[in-house]
Amino acid sequence: KTTVDDSGVKPVDPTDKEQDTGIKVTNPDKDTKVSATDEDGKDVPAKIDENGNVVVTPGKDVDGPINVVVEDPDLPGGKTEIEVEVNGHEKGR
Repeated sequence: KTTVDDSGVKPVDPTDKEQDTGIKVTNPDKDTKVSATDEDGKDVPAKIDENGNVVVTPGKDVDGPINVVVEDPDLPGGKTEIEVEVNGHEKGR
């Protein structure tokens, strides 16, 4: 069964570097998808690494916070949404 643990969620920096969000996906499989958008609805590259960590590349022009969506049939309602703060950004700005 695929599960998502967002208890360790941490802010990311607005840079072009890949960063760990602190979101952990346990037992991801071929049905597990991850996507992310910023506050303006712009796509943010996101992936699950080999250790089950959700990694994002926010970019310098990201408008935080980032909304990370993990989709999997095992999850309640088929998906989990987690808000990831971006350092130096406030919601609604």
